[in-house]
Amino acid sequence: MNEFKKEIKKVKWDSILISLLTIAIGVLCLVFPNTTGDILVYIIASIIMFVGMILFIRSFFMLGFFGAYSVIIGISFILLGMFSIIYPEYVKGLTVVFLGLYIVIDSATSIVESVQYSRMGIKNWWIIFASALISMILGIILMFSDFSYVMIYAGIIMLVEGLRKLVLTLTVDRKVKRLKKKYTINDDDVIDVDIIDEK
Repeated sequence: MNEFKKEIKKVKWDSILISLLTIAIGVLCLVFPNTTGDILVYIIASIIMFVGMILFIRSFFMLGFFGAYSVIIGISFILLGMFSIIYPEYVKGLTVVFLGLYIVIDSATSIVESVQYSRMGIKNWWIIFASALISMILGIILMFSDFSYVMIYAGIIMLVEGLRKLVLTLTVDRKVKRLKKKYTINDDDVIDVDIIDEK
């Protein structure tokens, strides 16, 4: 039970960290729209090159097929990072697509979660559903937008998306704590019940 509780807490804090990071990126896009695009490209390129070098180094400690596979992936990542630094303008267009794709995938996940919440009897599940649907539509629009106009737009979307995810995480966490307090005798003796909304 303790391991399960630790895993739940880890997932919660991971979600909060991702939400805050998304909000921070959104704020940067709004405050520094002209330079944020270049900064994001260089950051992403640096991360890709770093991962590539790690994979390349690790390949020397692997045997057989996995070592060769790690070499290929590592070199590919390093070349991709170098290409991104040399041709940032080309990569900006891809960055817009990937940002939009991230928002679409994350929003689709939230839509599925909101449907599950409705089945669990959690109130106001439709707010999560509606906000996720709006985020998905905005993400699709973002994928086909021109980069020169997109950074402020991306900042707004990332800010809304981060706030939505943060509120969702804190709301679900509060709900779980209330249910745990209601149905738990002590930390080691949890009654297994379905999550239902309090009437």
